[in-house]
Amino acid sequence: MSRAPLHALIWSKEQHLYEWYTQGQMTQRFQSTEETAWLAWLDEVSSFAFHSARGSLNVYQEQRPRGGAYWYAYQTKEGRTRKRYLGQTKSLSFSRLEETAHSLLRAQPSAATKEPEMMMLSSRLAPPRQPNTLVERERLLTTLDEALLTPLTLLSASAGWGKTTLISVWAHRQKKTQVAWLSLDELDNSPTRFWGALIVSLRRCPSLAENFGENVVAQLQSPQPPPLSSCLSVLLHELESQQVYPAPSFSFWTIIR
Repeated sequence: MSRAPLHALIWSKEQHLYEWYTQGQMTQRFQSTEETAWLAWLDEVSSFAFHSARGSLNVYQEQRPRGGAYWYAYQTKEGRTRKRYLGQTKSLSFSRLEETAHSLLRAQPSAATKEPEMMMLSSRLAPPRQPNTLVERERLLTTLDEALLTPLTLLSASAGWGKTTLISVWAHRQKKTQVAWLSLDELDNSPTRFWGALIVSLRRCPSLAENFGENVVAQLQSPQPPPLSSCLSVLLHELESQQVYPAPSFSFWTIIR
């Protein structure tokens, strides 16, 4: 396991099939009944990340000293890695991978209740308190309401113009819109830290489960994480699957200081 897998096999709930990604690009699809085609495809690779609705794994083919190549599954959570023997290629069915991912996930302690301390700072996960003397700018607040129709909004102004206060006031006024707040610092330049913190902030949305993104957090923190693009694909699938009716819209805002 000298490096993270370049490939990923990801279950698509929308398509009801598995999608194969190489360096973040989807290159092949497999129906759950296409075991023969899947096993033939495995002859071309020696490692891949596996993400299903039942759990996630890193899967590696390892050469044994006495000859022969065998597959092993690795799952890391909260700094602890578990290994499971999978056998030869002919044994690596979709159902075998799903069952192994599920059994290892159940054997691990929940990551939902134990996050890095830096992620759990309430000052980073909640809008700042509103000042005692506040002039509400209704025109700008209305503009922010309209911005919900777009996937990304960039709020830019010079320091001291009240960008954070404006967004904070807007967030406190929301009754029907779910708001996840995350204040960033210099250390969040790390993709692992940033996406882990973002997942923790999203868990505060009422429509998302308390363990939302648990598998992705575990993969990001593992010694041999899968490609970031694969992790984000899994996160997006999970985000879509946990939406309630009426389906909420997700808009991401960023403030440039």
